[in-house]
Amino acid sequence: MHLLVNGGLVDLLDLSPDDIHTVPLARALARITRFAGNFNSISVAQHAVIVSNVVEHFDGTLTEQLAALHHDDSEAIMGDVPYDIKEACPAFICIENGVLDVIDEKYCCKTRGPLVQKADKIVGNSELAFHIEEDCNLPRMMAALVDTDSGQGFHISALTLVPWAQEEAFARYLDRHDTLLRGLAKEADRVREMAKPPARLGPVVN
Repeated sequence: MHLLVNGGLVDLLDLSPDDIHTVPLARALARITRFAGNFNSISVAQHAVIVSNVVEHFDGTLTEQLAALHHDDSEAIMGDVPYDIKEACPAFICIENGVLDVIDEKYCCKTRGPLVQKADKIVGNSELAFHIEEDCNLPRMMAALVDTDSGQGFHISALTLVPWAQEEAFARYLDRHDTLLRGLAKEADRVREMAKPPARLGPVVN
C-alpha cells in the first residue's frame, strides 16, 4: 500500500480512477522538484503546466493539452525517478505505465501521445540548459524554450522557466486543469447542438 498526500492509501498494483483526486495530486506535484532538486527548483507541477502550454503552442487539441498537463501524474504517487534508473528497473516502468493507464482513464486522455512526448522533450531539455553565475550559487534560467528537433526557440511567456513558488505551481496547475475541462465541456455542448435534428420550418409541400 502507498500513502498519498491527502492521507489516503492506494494499492499501486490495483489502482482505479476513483483513487485519483486532482487537488491532492496537484499538491504533491507542486512539492516535488525536477531532477531530484539537483539543477533547479522547478516543480513537476510547473513542468506539467509548461508542457501543456507547449502542446497548445503546437496547435494540440484540448484533449492533448489535458494529457500533457497530466503526463507526469504518476510521480505524485511514485516520485520523480531518473529515466536511466527506470530503464534499469523494468518492473518500475511496468508499474508506472499501469498508473498512467489509470490516469488516462480518469481524465479521458492519452498521456503518452506523440505530441505530449515532443513537448515534454522540449521542456525537459530547455530546463537543463541553464547557466551558473560566477558565484556558483544562482542558476540563471533560460527564458526561452527550444524545439530541439528544429533548433528554433520560442516563448510561452517571459517567465517560462523562472521557478514558481510551491503555492503558485499548485494554483496554476489547478487553474490549467479547470480551464481545459471548461473548454472541453463547451466543445461537447457544441457537438451535441450540431447533432440535434433541424427544426421543422413549415408544412411539407408535395
